[in-house]
Amino acid sequence: RGSRKSALYDELLSRGCVYQARHGFERPGWFVPSSGSQEALSYDFYGAYEEGAWRLGEADHPDIPKHESHEYLDLVEGELTFDWPQSHATVAEECRAAREGVAVFDQSYFGKFYLNGPDADQAVQYLCGADMENKRIGSVTYTPLCNSRGGVEADLTVTKLQNPKGDNCYYFAAGGNTATKDLAWIRKVLEDQNFDAHIEDHSESMTLISVQGPHSRRLLQSLTDSDMIDESLPFSGAKHLEIAGHPLLVLRLTFVGELGFELHTPAESAVAVYRAVHAAGAKLSELEGIPVRDAGYRAIDSLSAEKNLRHWHADLSNRDTPLEADGSTEGQVTNHLSTVPSNTPFNGPYLI
Repeated sequence: RGSRKSALYDELLSRGCVYQARHGFERPGWFVPSSGSQEALSYDFYGAYEEGAWRLGEADHPDIPKHESHEYLDLVEGELTFDWPQSHATVAEECRAAREGVAVFDQSYFGKFYLNGPDADQAVQYLCGADMENKRIGSVTYTPLCNSRGGVEADLTVTKLQNPKGDNCYYFAAGGNTATKDLAWIRKVLEDQNFDAHIEDHSESMTLISVQGPHSRRLLQSLTDSDMIDESLPFSGAKHLEIAGHPLLVLRLTFVGELGFELHTPAESAVAVYRAVHAAGAKLSELEGIPVRDAGYRAIDSLSAEKNLRHWHADLSNRDTPLEADGSTEGQVTNHLSTVPSNTPFNGPYLI
C-alpha cells in the first residue's frame, strides 16, 4: 500500500479520507470524522503466528509485531458484513451533497494521456467509436475505443486541444483501473497502423479534482474571472482558466448525473486549487446552508449506477459491442459502421 498517491493524499487524509487501493493507487473510498490515524499501516499479518519467521524466508528474522491499534483495519472490518456497512450513512451524505449541493472528488488515479503528431487527427478518428473528424477545439467526447470485431477495449473521454505549436492534439482521460491497459492499446494501434503520432503518459504529474453538484458552477465561478455559463462552457466542453492563480484545464463533465466540472491541474498546484475550492464551499455552506463536502468512490459508484453509466470492468468488456451494451458510454457510436458476417460470434453492426 501507498506505492502510488495523489498530490492530495496527505490533504485528504487530514480531512478523514479512508483510502481504497485500486491498480496500486490510493484513491478515496469515503470520509469519516478525522482522528488523523485512519491511514493504512504496513502489513503485520505474520505477527499473528508465534513462530512466523519461517514464512518470511529468513530463519533469523524476528517476528513482526502486531500493530497495537489500526484504525484503518477497524474501518475496513466495519464493511465486512451482509448488513449495511458502517460507511453506509456517511456515503449517503456524500451522495446527498452531490445531488443537492456540491461534492468534491479526487479522481487523480485516472490515466491522463496526450496524443500529438502529424497524424494525430487521423489516429484519433481511427481509434474512437465516435466520429471525431469535425470536432471543434475545446470539445470533449465520451467514446469507446473498439477492436476490429467491435468489442469495447476502453471507454474514456477525448478532449480536442491545440498544442503550443498550434497543431491539433488530443487529451485522453481514462479510468484508473484500466489506464495501463488503455494506454497499451492506444500505443499498439498507433504502431500497427503506422500513424505518425505519439502518446505521452502524464498520469503521475497531473491531478484531477472533480467538483459535482447543482451548485458547482456557482462555487467555481467565484474563483475565476473566466465565464462558466453555458454559452462559454457548454456540456462536453473544455477551456483553460486560472483558479487561485494556478492555470488548469477544466472539462464540463459528470459521471454522477449532475452539473459538474473536472479540474485537470499540474500536481504541484493541486493543494492550492483544492483548498480554494473548499474555501469557496465553506462560504456557500455558511451563508446559504448548501452542503459542500468531500466524497469518495463509494459515492461515485452509487451515483453513476443511478445514472445507468457502464463500467468497463464490471458491465462490459472487449467481447461486448457498444450496441450490445446499449451503453450511455456509447452515445455517439457512428464511426465506420459496417456489418459483421453471419458466421461471426455475434450478428450486427460493428466498428472498425
